Amino acid sequence: MAEGPVLEVRALRARSGTFTLGPIDLTLSPGEVLAVLGPNGAGKSTLLRVLAGLEPASGGSIRLQGEEVSHLPPPRRKVGLVFQDLALFPQRTVEENVGYGLTLRGPWTEEKERVLQGLLVRFNLTALARRLPQALSGGERQRVALARALAPAPRLLLLDEPLAAADPRRRRELQGELSEWLGLSEVPAIYVTHELEEALLLGDRLLVLWGGEVLRVGPAAEVLEDPRDPRVAWFLGYNVIREEGQLRGVHPTDLEVVPPGTPGGLPARVVRTVETVGGTRWVLRREGGDPGDSLWEAFSGRAPGTPRFPPGSSVGVIPRRRVSLNGPWPAPE
Repeated sequence: MAEGPVLEVRALRARSGTFTLGPIDLTLSPGEVLAVLGPNGAGKSTLLRVLAGLEPASGGSIRLQGEEVSHLPPPRRKVGLVFQDLALFPQRTVEENVGYGLTLRGPWTEEKERVLQGLLVRFNLTALARRLPQALSGGERQRVALARALAPAPRLLLLDEPLAAADPRRRRELQGELSEWLGLSEVPAIYVTHELEEALLLGDRLLVLWGGEVLRVGPAAEVLEDPRDPRVAWFLGYNVIREEGQLRGVHPTDLEVVPPGTPGGLPARVVRTVETVGGTRWVLRREGGDPGDSLWEAFSGRAPGTPRFPPGSSVGVIPRRRVSLNGPWPAPE
């Protein structure tokens, strides 16, 4: 592998109607997967389209393997794309879909045939080579889309919520498969999603976008444990509270639900409880707190003696761990 970052983005800006993206600064190392998170309208897909050259940048620099590509059209950037709808050619077979990018680069050769057959073997598609996309399962179509994106040997792979259409159970299965496929490809990738679990499974690092601005970027475990910005904390599922004029984040697993009157317990009322495989998920209405943090979520494991309080019950909540936050109140978008 080449030394140094494969992708270097500096002060990248773009405009789409009234929306402004950036400035964006990021790097991507060989074989690394960067998961991009953020609410709807944060600019996730816009970022991918600008990197691919499908939308123009209004400023800044994009370098791939040391080459400035901001001015290059999409084919010359050598970037692979996997879209949310996968965008397979319905009238082309699996073999023809996978080999499509190779056909755009001059006459067919024995080397291109070896590349094509190697990808069909790697992604377990050989037996499906003559089928059309409509005859494939969702997972099989996903494998075809990824193999097609990798066929021209891209310098960078961009994936825009490719599992969004899958049902929850199938999505979890595909997440595991996709993690394995990305590892096999060794091509650095940027993976856009709005699902935290998916981002943590697939991403070596997380980048959180909000309103076109990068709020947090870093190793996945580090961002999860130390979100820093209230908006990042809110998006990652933290309860954001105000204590003595300061914002704090409390993860649902660090919020204990106790009987009313327990020393240290903050007064609350149970809105709803949901029993899950792993324990009890609580929705709580904080009493007497800041209006902005009145609705909390807590999660209790299935430990013996875990209290059960029906909706409407008065309870106490005890934050067992807090993280400090700096920034504006995280109003949902």
